[in-house]
Amino acid sequence: MWEKIWEAKVPLIFGIIALIFVVAGFSAGNRDLSDMSLVSGDITVTRGAVDDEFGIVTDAPVMMRVVEMNQYVKTSDKSYTTEYADHRLPSVELGNYRYSNPGFPNITNPKFFYGEATIGDENLKISDELLSKFTFESYIYFEDSYRGEDYAFPRFFEDTTGNNLVVSDGMLQSDGSPYDVGHIRIRYYTGMPKKGREYSVYGNIDGDTVGTDSISAIYDKPMDENSLEKLNDEFSKGNKKVGVVALIVAIVCFGIAVKMIKEA
Repeated sequence: MWEKIWEAKVPLIFGIIALIFVVAGFSAGNRDLSDMSLVSGDITVTRGAVDDEFGIVTDAPVMMRVVEMNQYVKTSDKSYTTEYADHRLPSVELGNYRYSNPGFPNITNPKFFYGEATIGDENLKISDELLSKFTFESYIYFEDSYRGEDYAFPRFFEDTTGNNLVVSDGMLQSDGSPYDVGHIRIRYYTGMPKKGREYSVYGNIDGDTVGTDSISAIYDKPMDENSLEKLNDEFSKGNKKVGVVALIVAIVCFGIAVKMIKEA
């Protein structure tokens, strides 16, 4: 009985998948930047990002907290080492021995903290999503990296996470040897726009904020309407390719569904 129900459901599942790809294909193929706005000018930081949990204060508009834990890592069939990672790594098995990595600390990773920054003469606020780009090691529309490390740790702070952490070597770290498995360290990365440099944002404007659309982007150079037109052409071409691929996948799924129905 269950087998027959499953056989009946499979073609339906492929049909639904095909329909989803049809909708996605037409949506992607017809999307362009014609409804986007272009805003250029200096960026002004009006409020710095703060991590209230650890009392970390910065004058940058965005800050990213990354938690790392020292863990076992297999290097060969007979050996292992330890290294820091921002997520829990698999346990290491060497012969009859198993080296289990401890559970990762219950701290969101990575976590962004936002202040506020405005752009242009109209003082439009830049969306949090675009501000986060300044903490990236590299961003496709930036010529330079804006990531910086700001270790403005207070000498005493209230730790509300339940972890016994101390300030050491410019980082928050577990109170213990940094070579021990399970040792925790926390790094902070900030992103600070350069003064006197003109930036550009294209995206939709929602109230007093620019760049709230998922396809919005920020550039570390001035842009004009001609540049936006070129971007629109490139974006449209790329989306049409995505649309074609989605439609091909849809056709294949429809074909599989029809074939299964005929063979049933």
